[in-house]
Amino acid sequence: KALERAGRIAKRVIERDMRELVRIERKSLPDGIDKPSLAALLASIHGRSAVGRTLDEYVNSWLVRTPQERAAARIKQLATTGASPTSIWGQVRLDVARATKAAGDVARTMMTDTSTAVRTAAAGKKNKLVWISVLDDRTTIQCINLDGDTWFEGDDHVYPPVHVNCRSSVGIHMGGEAPKRSYIDWLKRQPKSVQDTVLGVERAEAWRSASISVGQMVDATKTRVLNLSSLRKLGRL
Repeated sequence: KALERAGRIAKRVIERDMRELVRIERKSLPDGIDKPSLAALLASIHGRSAVGRTLDEYVNSWLVRTPQERAAARIKQLATTGASPTSIWGQVRLDVARATKAAGDVARTMMTDTSTAVRTAAAGKKNKLVWISVLDDRTTIQCINLDGDTWFEGDDHVYPPVHVNCRSSVGIHMGGEAPKRSYIDWLKRQPKSVQDTVLGVERAEAWRSASISVGQMVDATKTRVLNLSSLRKLGRL
């Protein structure tokens, strides 16, 4: 019951923050854009799915059901192995802490999706969307590969978030050629240690030797990183 109550509270907080983000994003849209109404934007984010799940589904799975199942397993362990109540309670507290972290993961993922929804609606079909990835060593290979891509709403292209905790965003470019950002250019200027952190040691070594590109490290959907075994089978490592 406590987890269910915490899940409901977390959901209300995330929804409140999503509504506030819609207002902020709408105000920050560039001049010359036909801004959709606030009511229309708020309606557009209701029940949206981010990385395959709605907010309700994330809350039920990550914040309620999974911690409940783990807590039940801990209690069963107490009955079958004779572990002390103190030990089991410590493990249950860890499960609750994981659920608390999951709440942050859900919030960040839904915020990214909300930002994308506003900018996509504002861009319409006349203005290009531009993929913008964060230039640091926490950016994923999927987002590195997508950085700088441009497309029009309705084109066959993926949108952020492409994974949980995705920090990428879309910008709106009106007219002319969109400036080409390049995470790759940034990465080339970084020391080997940073490149290894970002790509993984084996991928980074192959990338530095020009035997593989970042684009060859992801699948055809551009949303999933190929593991080392798959890359070897494909002859890319």
